[in-house]
Amino acid sequence: MRSGSSSNYCCIVIKDPLIAPREWISIGSELMKIKEILSATVRIKALDFYIDDIPKESDRIKTDRLKFNLILSNLVGNAINFTEKGSVNIKVANTGQRAQFRLLIQVLVFLMTSWILFLSNSPSFRT
Repeated sequence: MRSGSSSNYCCIVIKDPLIAPREWISIGSELMKIKEILSATVRIKALDFYIDDIPKESDRIKTDRLKFNLILSNLVGNAINFTEKGSVNIKVANTGQRAQFRLLIQVLVFLMTSWILFLSNSPSFRT
């Protein structure tokens, strides 16, 4: 076997996972999976954790599932990790523009409210 052919094969194997297919996914079901994963932390910290009902027109997005889950789990995880007392509320809304949505993570700490806003505007989230 020539060394050139084996190195080409290695490049294909390494590059192939990086070419992620975009597929239609449900934002709500991905959020429920993340909620289940983070439920132990929420329980230990005695936080209230809510996911508002997601309108049907805002629930589906065509994107790279792995990247989307990574970003979403980091945002929700950070909201939970940095909330000492109170609640974390997640709301998804359609911006009315093609392939854009807002993910609002509301952190309620007694009388203080802070918002984390994620607006999908990157090419990886466009259809």
